Amino acid sequence: MTDLNKPFPWGLIIEDIEVGPYTVRSFHPEKFDQNGYGSGFNRTDVIHYHGYIDGKSCNESWLTLDKALVGMIVRRIERFTKTESQ
Repeated sequence: MTDLNKPFPWGLIIEDIEVGPYTVRSFHPEKFDQNGYGSGFNRTDVIHYHGYIDGKSCNESWLTLDKALVGMIVRRIERFTKTESQ
């Protein structure tokens, strides 16, 4: 099972966009009150993008699709660089 099949607690999923090993999940984030508690409602006027590489969550979201793709590419390069240097 990949992280893509796990429950998604950050908001209402719009769609998953796949580009090679990368998957970007676009979603409407949950609204939070001034104390930081989730309201149970989603901000449908806003879209965020959560990244997955090879089905594993990056544990990070971005405000644009472009930033999500660039962020995941950088993370993947860093991961391979660390593997090669060990």
